[in-house]
Amino acid sequence: MKKLLLLLAFIVVIGCLEFPQNSCSGSTITIATFNIQSFGKAKMANATLANELSDILSEFDLIAIQEIRDKEGASLPRLAEMLNYSYVISPRLGSTSSKEQYAFLYNSSKVAFENVSYVLDFSDFERPPFIAKFKAGEFDFFVVDIHVKPESGTTRQEIVSLKQAINSTEDYIILGDYNAGCNYLSEPLELVLPLLSIIVPNGADTTVRESTSCAYDRIAITPQTMEDYAGWGIYRFDSVLGLTEEQALRLSDHYPVWAEFYISCDTN
Repeated sequence: MKKLLLLLAFIVVIGCLEFPQNSCSGSTITIATFNIQSFGKAKMANATLANELSDILSEFDLIAIQEIRDKEGASLPRLAEMLNYSYVISPRLGSTSSKEQYAFLYNSSKVAFENVSYVLDFSDFERPPFIAKFKAGEFDFFVVDIHVKPESGTTRQEIVSLKQAINSTEDYIILGDYNAGCNYLSEPLELVLPLLSIIVPNGADTTVRESTSCAYDRIAITPQTMEDYAGWGIYRFDSVLGLTEEQALRLSDHYPVWAEFYISCDTN
């Protein structure tokens, strides 16, 4: 029943999104964000989970990953090898003993890494954003990967500080686990980031648990990127793979969220 109601809600929400009409057409790439909850050796040691993760990620051309927790650093390279994807990974980040890494996994036959990657040097974040530049066809763009600290007050402050990661004259895609919903952020994300287009609406549910309905995982883009934008969605891997809620939660308590972009229309 929850999924039926959410589907009806999405139809209403999508119908209300006031994005400019895009006259572009042609080939596209799909860019996703996925918080693979506590991703590390345990999940990669389980062949079933590793294969399921590979199946999920293979649906996308470029994926921003959050919550990599592997001190030895072997899990993400192994997953990339299973996919036959390339990757760019951040240093281990966090102000406490609990460290995480970000990564971008990408299909190098469709997307090229432009040899630019860095962590935003800004102290307002528990885990500063990881930024990299890519190109597909004529579409060259920066992606900003973020895992916002889930804490009342702090969440909003970190989201506001994302403005420091963006050059407003370039194509930027800011995606990740914003924790932008439920108890952590009560106001619409558009009010917190007014200069960006929020692709995933406030009424979306990006959580796997039936008992929750929160728009934690988001994608936002700069105005220049709207000319390349083609659509968005939530990849409900439990339905696709035929998993129970318990089985799905072994992979993550987040769904991947994706957006599609044309690669032949970029003018800036």
